[in-house]
Amino acid sequence: MLANIYSLSANARFLADDGGHLALRGPDRLDWGEVIGYTTIIHSLQLVFVGIRSYRANGGGGQITFPKAVAVGISITLILCVFYVATWKLLYFNFMPGFMDRYGAYMVE
Repeated sequence: MLANIYSLSANARFLADDGGHLALRGPDRLDWGEVIGYTTIIHSLQLVFVGIRSYRANGGGGQITFPKAVAVGISITLILCVFYVATWKLLYFNFMPGFMDRYGAYMVE
């Protein structure tokens, strides 16, 4: 349950960051896309650390073994990845049609 909460929080952060970038700069502005994209991913992955620490404090009684921490981290990450793909599908098909063509042309320039 805890993994779901932190995964959904991380995805909400990703959606806010990426959706905000799309709203403020538009789908045709690709000059800062890499920086904003990597920053968004780092922001989202910070919640994996917070989720493991929260599990240690609340569910583990102040202690956690390495295998259990890895299991909690992987579960948060897997759920985050599923929602990451769903968010990209939502943004790509509804708000950025033809994005890959524009991105390919931008990279060639």
